[in-house]
Amino acid sequence: VITTGPCAVVRHPSCSVNIAYCAGSVLCLIASEWWTWKCGMLETFTGKDFALLWATNAALIALAGIKGAALEDVARRREFTKACESSPECTRHRICPYIY
Repeated sequence: VITTGPCAVVRHPSCSVNIAYCAGSVLCLIASEWWTWKCGMLETFTGKDFALLWATNAALIALAGIKGAALEDVARRREFTKACESSPECTRHRICPYIY
């Protein structure tokens, strides 16, 4: 069980970064100063479809990361129960400190 570095704060730091990336990419896509608005892409039917597909894809990737983290925790508990119980440094937060 790793309890140093980013894993000392959250058990799944890569999922945290992935969720932040997905949220950031969707925010950039719909931001009023971003190229999608400046070139008029989001004013077309095709552009709106692209934005919807992009946002849906980002949401599915984020949800898959959350579900994967939950499944990994079940496997970790099964394999490393004694190591985690005996170690006070075991990380409490799964993806986001003090939230989840």
